[in-house]
Amino acid sequence: MNRDQKLYLDASLYEAFMKRVYRMTGNVKTGCDSGEFRLLEFIENGYYGKKGDYPGQVRKLKAYLAEAIELVQKWKLSLTEREEVDRYAADIRQAPDGDGLAEAIDGLLEATQRFKDY
Repeated sequence: MNRDQKLYLDASLYEAFMKRVYRMTGNVKTGCDSGEFRLLEFIENGYYGKKGDYPGQVRKLKAYLAEAIELVQKWKLSLTEREEVDRYAADIRQAPDGDGLAEAIDGLLEATQRFKDY
């Protein structure tokens, strides 16, 4: 898998998690669509903004994810699910880039698999 394919997959994981949290089928909540994550790729490749915009976009994604995780933590999670969500939430707070965010998002999707609506 090349870098562009990986970034596309990462953006899809982000959108899948956000949709699971907000229980929606369309992109109606700000920050929920894959475009927010894909913007990292565009900045990284010089298609949008400048390289210095990358850390700001990572912070923006972290804020969207933190808000979503707060909602997840209110769900009726098992002890194991809660521990996993908390661990991946910490990973998101510490993630330096999109790759780190994507790894944590993948873990969050796995931890919340029981709540999958689609």
